[in-house]
Amino acid sequence: MLFFVMQSAVLFAQDTFRRDYSSYCYFDPDTGQWSEWREGGNTMVFNINDNADMVLYKANGEKERFRSVSKVSKDVNANGDAYQVVVYLDEDGNELHSLLFDNGTLMFVFSNGLKIQFEP
Repeated sequence: MLFFVMQSAVLFAQDTFRRDYSSYCYFDPDTGQWSEWREGGNTMVFNINDNADMVLYKANGEKERFRSVSKVSKDVNANGDAYQVVVYLDEDGNELHSLLFDNGTLMFVFSNGLKIQFEP
């Protein structure tokens, strides 16, 4: 029984990793338009604990924590770009989907239609 528990823990363990992003833009659902690209200097640290939570370190020194509420799933968009999806809750309890593309691009898709795209 102990062997099974230890083996299961290894199967579900995920390594902590970080991605640095130099620019970002956002999609405003009210206007249906993407913003201009902005310099960002944001850092994202993934899988910070056993729950696979995430922390965003903002360029202004602030940080925001996101609580994972799903397992990782994989998908491909219409352009053939592969990505991983995880559902998170932000600090206010708002749900967002995090799409981490194989090329390093990260996109947050909020339940209200707002999207934020980060580029390395």
